[in-house]
Amino acid sequence: MRQGCLFSCFALGLVFAQVCWVSAIQAEAEYVPPKPVDQEDQKALSRWAAYKGGEGWVLVLSSIDARGELLELSLLDATGFRELADVLLENGRKARFEPATLDGVPVADMGRIEGLIVKNGRFRSMRPKFYGRYRDAAEALNEGKMEAGRALIDELAAIEYPNFYEQLHLEALLVRYFLTLNEKVQAYKHADRVYRVLVSGFLEEERLPLHVLAPVIASKYLYEIDNLLMGNALRTAKLLELKFADFEMSAQIIEHAAGLNEMVSEKQFSTTISLLEPIYPVDYAFQIVDLYHREFQISDIRPGLHTLQLDCEEGRKGVPLENMGDDGWIVPRTWGRCTLSVVGEPGSGFTLTELPDFTLEPPPAT
Repeated sequence: MRQGCLFSCFALGLVFAQVCWVSAIQAEAEYVPPKPVDQEDQKALSRWAAYKGGEGWVLVLSSIDARGELLELSLLDATGFRELADVLLENGRKARFEPATLDGVPVADMGRIEGLIVKNGRFRSMRPKFYGRYRDAAEALNEGKMEAGRALIDELAAIEYPNFYEQLHLEALLVRYFLTLNEKVQAYKHADRVYRVLVSGFLEEERLPLHVLAPVIASKYLYEIDNLLMGNALRTAKLLELKFADFEMSAQIIEHAAGLNEMVSEKQFSTTISLLEPIYPVDYAFQIVDLYHREFQISDIRPGLHTLQLDCEEGRKGVPLENMGDDGWIVPRTWGRCTLSVVGEPGSGFTLTELPDFTLEPPPAT
């Protein structure tokens, strides 16, 4: 069965190779952030700052809807010229704005974190222009200039206070970079981060760069199929169906996933769970496995594993690591959809075998 899955994925991969990254460098070229209608207010503020002679920086959070209405403006941090923060907030709350646009269409700009430095009466952004560097990095990767691309990616990663949309673009670049180097495990870690953000549901749909993220999620599906993470793969395909239905690659994956469901619904399959080195410096690694079947066995547990936990819609239960034996687990249907949360040292893990219904003997009634 594994060879069949790999063959199907290989055929899909030939198509994806042609379409995955063609539009990557277009990322946010058409996104224009909101700006004040009256630029004279900014000039007056600059004259005031020059008169005061102060220096400092402020960090503010703003939300402006698609009509240009200011919904929120709050101070996150400030240093040096403290009076500057008060005046900026006062002026900002009085200002009128042109809304942000995406492809010329007004959209909301929510949760923007902006840092401003004032020196000698002049204002400038604390951060470099993100999307200009993003496009430079994408172009470098497309041209095979991996060292230059990686250097630009590192510059983007060093930018302070990125918003979620910028972070998604950065993750997409990292997926592209590692796939080009054939480092599929590293690419999967970043693709999975994108997936977790998208399924959280708290980002605005109209601002998601779908043409950038669709190939990222497609690469996640291919990795999961190749590694027999069937439950994860089917939920990845569902996300493509919900958010990326207009893309050709999504239609191919959705069709493939439907056939896959028919193929494995009555099959037993095993996969090796190996915890990956975390992206950020933390003391442990973790992985979430979406279970396909409701019956499973765990074997070949490697040292360094801390906890296993079943997280279901209607229940949560720790899975003991000692004396697992051959009995396995049968998850009650009343628990709903379940994931297996795995925490441990990088490199630790086990073999997970998922079994079709009625393979295991149910525990005796008590």
